[in-house]
Amino acid sequence: MLGTDAPTQTCVERTKISSEETPGDDALYGVKEIAAFIGRSPRRTYHLLYEGRIPAGKEGVLWRASKKALRAHYDRLSGELPNDRSVH
Repeated sequence: MLGTDAPTQTCVERTKISSEETPGDDALYGVKEIAAFIGRSPRRTYHLLYEGRIPAGKEGVLWRASKKALRAHYDRLSGELPNDRSVH
């Protein structure tokens, strides 16, 4: 039906991220950067993003995620981030 704004159900709520919410050091821009950080292929990462299974949002045409939010998400799921890339 045209004109309906029915919400879709996702595993993780997609987040609208503004540039004020996330400092530049913490931000990952685009599927390739997010994929490298979580240790998945860009294709698999895109599917995870599209399905809402990892915390991220769209800024224009780019996906954007916070390293802190991704670490917290993976800590809740498994206890550690695949290919842990902790920033010290």
